[in-house]
Amino acid sequence: MSETAAPQGLVERVAGAYWNFSGSMRRLLEDQPRESTLLSFLIVASLMRYAGQVVDAFGELSSSVAGEDFTRAFQTQVAEGFVGALILAPLAVYLFAAMAKPIAGALGGTGDWFETRAAFVWAYLVTAPIFLLRSAIDAVASSVGVPDGLLVMLSLAFAALGLYVLGACLSVAHGFKSPRNTALVMAAGLFAIAGLAVALGVGVSGL
Repeated sequence: MSETAAPQGLVERVAGAYWNFSGSMRRLLEDQPRESTLLSFLIVASLMRYAGQVVDAFGELSSSVAGEDFTRAFQTQVAEGFVGALILAPLAVYLFAAMAKPIAGALGGTGDWFETRAAFVWAYLVTAPIFLLRSAIDAVASSVGVPDGLLVMLSLAFAALGLYVLGACLSVAHGFKSPRNTALVMAAGLFAIAGLAVALGVGVSGL
């Protein structure tokens, strides 16, 4: 008689995703998660990122503010960050997924709205530990005096990894062959949006 594999917990599944991002996304879709499951993933990921924001705020304020001013400023950032983690961050994930769906469809993607949303949610959850790790590294690096240039390079490396994870998830959701190419397309789109924003800002300031 064959034995049925025990279901994996969320921590185990997220950790296992780093061995195969595409495979973990494929398994998520095979499980056919409910909307409430995706929402719970979003909340968990947002709280993990919130922990990273708390670490960032403590590191930044401790080096520039002292005494009661530090306490007030830290409490303010912690409170604002908590509201953002529970409300604004999940809404932003859904918004980006809504914008990505027609773009992916125009590029030949076959995924529907739910699959696109699931890809963004899973990528957001899988990259949450990366965000937390980066915050911890930044805090340690700042305390020991690591050059800013090295921190910028490290942040870019983490950002590239995050884009690749999202590219892998979207590739599975929409039937794209190459996660790397999907990530490159997203990076090009981000640079184009950033360039347009800068151009518009320069144009407005020149009026």
